[in-house]
Amino acid sequence: MPKTYKPFDVMKRTDAMERLIENAALFYGVVGPPYDHQTLEQKAAWLDLVAAAGAGSIEKKHRMIVVLTARTLSGVRRGDASKGTLKLLVKLDS
Repeated sequence: MPKTYKPFDVMKRTDAMERLIENAALFYGVVGPPYDHQTLEQKAAWLDLVAAAGAGSIEKKHRMIVVLTARTLSGVRRGDASKGTLKLLVKLDS
């Protein structure tokens, strides 16, 4: 059975974005918070990635991979993704 994907407008509205806007208590785990220079969308993608990875699976040494993946994921959510971007995101997933 083929996988059903969420539309882009649904992907843009994440709990992470709402928590960032409301300044709610955030849990980043061992990897730590996103960098200050990142956009709000990239910070929301960061939170979504950390939450999806599960406790203890991302360590401090994985920060650069999380940064790159969050930047790529935020581009996909904005609709700025090319085929190359999507291939990169798939590579980062594996």
